[in-house]
Amino acid sequence: MYYIPAKKKNGRLLKEMYEILGETVGDRATEIIVNKIMTLYGGLQVYIPLERTAFENVIAEEIYHRYTEENVPIREMCRDYFICFTKVYKLWRKGRKIKLHKEMKK
Repeated sequence: MYYIPAKKKNGRLLKEMYEILGETVGDRATEIIVNKIMTLYGGLQVYIPLERTAFENVIAEEIYHRYTEENVPIREMCRDYFICFTKVYKLWRKGRKIKLHKEMKK
């Protein structure tokens, strides 16, 4: 959970936002984006999920493909995705389920 300030020009969250966005889109665009976020969402708490949570289905399909098609060991995927063996296996099962569901739709 992040608290989006309405008009504050400093603080830990704003510093993080400037650093992350600045690397991606540049300083001028970062200022425009941060001001727009503060205008629209200032005063609210916002939940921003981790990438692996937000894109769990995509990652599950990728793990399923890497394991079944490319024979990548599960231990290697644990290191690649920074998750434990059990989570890789659960995502593999989820990826298999998604693939089977897609095949049934055809």
